[in-house]
Amino acid sequence: MVHIHTYFILDKPKKTETVELSHLTKTEIDVIKHQPVFPGYIEIIHNDQLILGKRYQDSVDHFWLNLIDGLEKLKRTGAYSIDFLYQPLRLQLLINDTRLSLSILHDETCIESWDLPKEQAIISMLHAAEEFMALINQDTFTLFQSEIGSIQQKLTDLNTFYKT
Repeated sequence: MVHIHTYFILDKPKKTETVELSHLTKTEIDVIKHQPVFPGYIEIIHNDQLILGKRYQDSVDHFWLNLIDGLEKLKRTGAYSIDFLYQPLRLQLLINDTRLSLSILHDETCIESWDLPKEQAIISMLHAAEEFMALINQDTFTLFQSEIGSIQQKLTDLNTFYKT
């Protein structure tokens, strides 16, 4: 099974704290929803193996928006890359009949690579993206007000495509 979690990094008085998306309090949501980016990271767990995680922290909103676009492009091309905003890294996704490969690249050098069962990974990614977008939609984050309808439609279309 493939499990995916989104973590936010919150600057609090005297410390920095990491909070998983489903554990955010209303007060924490009120603080982050007006930020121009949401610092954090994505954890993918497959067979007790950690994929991505805190060392690849960046902008989680940037990650999810690009991953939604990437899943759409993977249908046609079989490949997609997401540039990190704050690190000189790129996440490359490659798809074949049964596997989804994720690779972290620095320039053109592969730092780490993982293979996941395609269907499980994509369904888990779509579910995690939906959870992230539900939070964004529920609390009307100012960053996504004009885009939320088209993002939700993309997710619906992707679910239809990948679950059939």
